[in-house]
Amino acid sequence: MLADIMKAALKYADRPAFVIEDETYTYSRLVGQAISISHTLRNLKENVVGIAAENRIETYASILAVLLAGKTYVILHPDYPAERKRQIARQAGIGLLLYGPEGNTVLPPDVAERAVFQSQLALLNDIADLLNRHHCRVRILISPDYNQKVLHPKDKEILCKLFGEANVFDFSGINEYTNDYHYYYEQGHYRPLLGKKLMERIYGHSL
Repeated sequence: MLADIMKAALKYADRPAFVIEDETYTYSRLVGQAISISHTLRNLKENVVGIAAENRIETYASILAVLLAGKTYVILHPDYPAERKRQIARQAGIGLLLYGPEGNTVLPPDVAERAVFQSQLALLNDIADLLNRHHCRVRILISPDYNQKVLHPKDKEILCKLFGEANVFDFSGINEYTNDYHYYYEQGHYRPLLGKKLMERIYGHSL
């Protein structure tokens, strides 16, 4: 399932993945949020993650993020009786709860650590838009986390799955920027780096 979603996200980045309350969410937005959340999850010790069952894109992104991080997820519905949710949490060994604005009361604070859904600008959405407007190739430059001084192997694996191994480069190995659109990966974030000529095409001048 995970591989199929990743392939779809790369091939059909701007196509609908979900329609929630009349709002359409693309594969790019789904995977962009999932990658962001998964990076945080990999640095946490909890292996079983509870997810509040809210009808939000963050819920589905969190499910994907947990799988990308190599952990296990358990869905908890806010309408379950409190004792039932406690029992599920104990039996499953839930150590962390991911929730949105409506999921704050899914589990009491003494049962599991808690984290609010976090989302960032979807990487693939930007890329799809740029490709449509400027017909340029996408390359990913990767750099280690400055704190760890090493790139997490899972990060590079995910990037290679999404964009193809031939399009993922170590940042230290790139000496100059070209017309290609670059994304600089560092500490779980994607920062756009545009070649001089491409910046002139988009903005009318170099920044």
